[in-house]
Amino acid sequence: MSTRTPKDTFDVRSQELDSPARFAFEIDSGGSDLEYVTRGLYIGTSGNVFCRMAGYANNVAGTYMGGNHANIFFMNAVGGTILPLRLDKVWVRNESNISQNTTSAELVGLY
Repeated sequence: MSTRTPKDTFDVRSQELDSPARFAFEIDSGGSDLEYVTRGLYIGTSGNVFCRMAGYANNVAGTYMGGNHANIFFMNAVGGTILPLRLDKVWVRNESNISQNTTSAELVGLY
């Protein structure tokens, strides 16, 4: 087993939105605000995801930029995939429509 650190030839380059993520964190299934705004969401096990897109006025669900809604529901997200999303919250329950609860598990935020 080697203890040598791999050489990173890209560590001095700026990181753009289409660059690969450099950090990751587990998303708590409790539905609290995320620690970091994501640039991607890894779906560990297949299911539904109810979340809030980042960048909306005061992070409150509603209209912004031409009537788009901050809260979004992804049905049947496939396990093992990465959704390129900028999120600031993932909910366990959708209080206005319980058929849209988050059922995916082992979610990982990438940033």
